[in-house]
Amino acid sequence: MKRNIYILVIILIAISIVIYLNIIKSSEDNYRENLDYYIDNSYKIFTSNEIYQAIELLNKEIADDPKNEHYLLVRGDYWAKIDETNNALKDFNKVLKLNSYSVDGYLTRANMFLKYDNTDEAFKNISSALKVDKDYFLSYSYAGFAYFLRNDLTNALANFNVAIDKNPNHSYSYLYKGYIYQTLGKVNLAKVNFEQALKYESTPKIMNDIAWLYLTEKGFKNTDRAFALAEKAVSLERRPQYLDTLACAYAEKGDFNKAIGLEKEAYNLSTNIYYKEIMDIFENKLTYLDWKEKNPDLEKKLKNIH
Repeated sequence: MKRNIYILVIILIAISIVIYLNIIKSSEDNYRENLDYYIDNSYKIFTSNEIYQAIELLNKEIADDPKNEHYLLVRGDYWAKIDETNNALKDFNKVLKLNSYSVDGYLTRANMFLKYDNTDEAFKNISSALKVDKDYFLSYSYAGFAYFLRNDLTNALANFNVAIDKNPNHSYSYLYKGYIYQTLGKVNLAKVNFEQALKYESTPKIMNDIAWLYLTEKGFKNTDRAFALAEKAVSLERRPQYLDTLACAYAEKGDFNKAIGLEKEAYNLSTNIYYKEIMDIFENKLTYLDWKEKNPDLEKKLKNIH
């Protein structure tokens, strides 16, 4: 009898160990999956909570591997997304101290400066990147964007063209070429480049940006195309900005109930008062363009929304 009880206890202990090890493995798998997701998708739009979660995961990895340049760059990029510029610069500077030939180090730092329209510092880093590798397309694309911010459209266009020559599939260079031609009033050339951007890298952000343009700019108005792009973007990522674009597309089609529902979802995700204002205009059976015409200072409200 005692022997049977002993055997039963051993079996139960063995089962408990197996269950425990499976839980540990599952937890480790989830950890790796989350870490890989944030590393592979750092270009996406994330909420503040998601960004802090990404940083927390990267902190653990960097603690174990403090000289991992890739992890440092990704963490620095996440710090920059939430305007923690000092922490971002610490990570970028550490990468360049570890490796003064890191083109990605210079360009990621340049990208942060571009976010704040600091084109002088951005150009310094772009120049350093080009000294290391004069054929890297992204350096020219960043230079094009820096010139675009300076309203130097000639040099901006020239650099985007070089970027495309070196990488014909770089969608963001086409996107900003489209914006340049839009600014110059060359609508057809703008549309060609916007569609090229969608052809080569149809990310939710690019789809949303172009959908918004087709929806809200009269010279580019194409409600059906905007609706299709916005719907696709939302099917891939339910971000507030994307939900708002789709809501405005529904309003243009006269479905204000659907538009209000999407705008409520956007507001619940971000609590930005902009989405509440858009809900109010939909309640009054007005479209976004109706509202825009009555609000000449609207672009100030839209900063960091679209």
